[in-house]
Amino acid sequence: MEQFELSYEELASRLSRAEAIIEALQHGEIDATILGNKQIVLIRPEEMVRQTEAELRASERRYRSLVTATAQIVWRTDPTGRVVDEIPTWQEFAGCSKETLLGKGWLNTLHPDDVPHVQQIWQQAIEAQKPFELEFRILRHDAVYRDFRVRGVPIFNYPDDLEEWIGTCTDITESKQIRVMLDDERNLLLTLIDNLPDYIYVKDVKSRYLLVNEALRRQLGAGSKDEVIGKTEFEFTAPELAGQYFESEQDIFTTGQPLVSHREPILDHDSGSRRWVLTTKIPFHDTQGHLKGLVGMNRDITELQDMKEALQRERDFAEGLIETAQVIILVLDTQGRIVRFNRYMEQVSGYTLTNVGGEDWIETFIPDEHKAKTRAAFKEALNEIRTLGNISPIITKDGTQRQIEWYDKTLKDPQGEVVGLLAIGQDITVRLQAEHEKDHLLEAVKQQREQLRALTRQLAEAQEAERKTLARELHDQIGQSLTALDLNLNLISTQLAKPTSHVPDIVRTRLEDSLTLVAQTAERIRDVMATLRPSVLDDYGIVAALRWYGNKLASRTEFYVKIDGDEITPRLATPVEDTLFRIAQEALTNVAKHAQAERVIIQVSSQNGRVRMAISDDGQGFDPASQMKPSEQQHWGLVTMIERTEALGGRCQIKSSVGQGTQVVVEVPR
Repeated sequence: MEQFELSYEELASRLSRAEAIIEALQHGEIDATILGNKQIVLIRPEEMVRQTEAELRASERRYRSLVTATAQIVWRTDPTGRVVDEIPTWQEFAGCSKETLLGKGWLNTLHPDDVPHVQQIWQQAIEAQKPFELEFRILRHDAVYRDFRVRGVPIFNYPDDLEEWIGTCTDITESKQIRVMLDDERNLLLTLIDNLPDYIYVKDVKSRYLLVNEALRRQLGAGSKDEVIGKTEFEFTAPELAGQYFESEQDIFTTGQPLVSHREPILDHDSGSRRWVLTTKIPFHDTQGHLKGLVGMNRDITELQDMKEALQRERDFAEGLIETAQVIILVLDTQGRIVRFNRYMEQVSGYTLTNVGGEDWIETFIPDEHKAKTRAAFKEALNEIRTLGNISPIITKDGTQRQIEWYDKTLKDPQGEVVGLLAIGQDITVRLQAEHEKDHLLEAVKQQREQLRALTRQLAEAQEAERKTLARELHDQIGQSLTALDLNLNLISTQLAKPTSHVPDIVRTRLEDSLTLVAQTAERIRDVMATLRPSVLDDYGIVAALRWYGNKLASRTEFYVKIDGDEITPRLATPVEDTLFRIAQEALTNVAKHAQAERVIIQVSSQNGRVRMAISDDGQGFDPASQMKPSEQQHWGLVTMIERTEALGGRCQIKSSVGQGTQVVVEVPR
């Protein structure tokens, strides 16, 4: 079939011209016509009619061939939009007859929803007598509606004489579907980028915004995206920063090379503070390869940057601690090879990390006799059996050994796999030496203390023996002499009292004074004897002796002494009774001198092979810590009580506070 390439306007023009010629010929108004651009042929009217009719028939054939050959629907209507002739392509597409389309019947092939709009556009076009375009849906023969773009043009006989309408219907279903798909994809893409936290944008080659997402719109402080489109950074940020952005983007356009993961500053619109973003900008081109602009994305890394800086500060701080720490910090891999150690390890060992890095720790530093034990401990540590306070020596560069106390912890990667061991070691060589010396000193002190206790015990026993001897001597020698003297003086006094005796009064007076002095001396000697060694202690035991001494002391002081307890049976050993009595004697003496007490209670009991004596007063009390200082010589009695008790293997506690009285508690073995 012959193909024609005529526009609809040209086709309409030719038809109009042919019809005008026919009309002129019928009226005999012309006898010539123009056949070409430059050819004029004179013809007779009847020839002109025949020629014009032939041209008209040829034009009509060409028109129908064009209508049949084209993929579009070509249609014709009268001036009011009514179909008056068949429309083969429409009839074929819709699967309908000519009669279906005649008049306004063609509207019945449209989608019902489109008819009102089509009628409105047609009416406006008829009134304006101007070309029009619109879209509507036509029902295809398979009952499927297809989308068409419709264009109609008016055909005039004369400038104001509208003769008919000619137009086309172009099937745009696929293109419209594609356009809808593209719109959906665009909307999806816009929705996606609008909900991303990153700043996403498109700029032209002059760095003007063509597209921005919501995150960037907020960051720029714009009320809407339209306020950003067509503008540059200079309208939103500081000039120096905007200038940097512009120069980097122009470099991208010049070189064609993208800018990838570049760190640069931005200004936060709300706070005015500087933030950091990781920027990627990529140039883009049209289908012909022409540079059109760039696509950019900024990711806010301010928090990440802050964390990185904080982490760096922490790392620097940790490194400072590691390098200045006065302990060994050692890192080994899972094979026991040296990964790193700190400066203190260099000082202790004499090696640098450069010397021994990567070497086997055990083979390099551990003495042969400790290697097996250390390897076993290393394997246990890798199995997360921690070593705490294990002492193991190392060999230094000069061959000496240092004693190290180790603490370790396994090191793991982010997946939880063990990758090595961290060991912290403290050089305790000097400490161990000091402890060894201290042990010797403590042993010596212990021996000295035992000797002191033995001496104290012996001294107390010797003192008691001396007291007993002295008391016996006083009783046996001086006591007897005083008794004899008293008898003699009394005899003389008796003789002088006889009437036959002539003695001066002064002699009688002196004799009476001598008798009184002898009696007083005897009494004082008995007191001294009782103080040196009360016979009641030897005869009856500790409780009786305490009662005797308490009553005696109470008679000469202003406080009352109560003894609470029964005599212990069987009787205590003499050294124990002597010690308890002397401690009670010292305590009561202190009460009399310092306490200003009104009442003293002495409790004596025995249980589980131990004897307990508690001496409590209600006096003014004191601070034992201050009174036990060596400088407080007036309170050596307290120290003596403690020493006496410890000499027997016992314990003496002195409890007191100012205003709360005092209690002395003594516990000794039987």
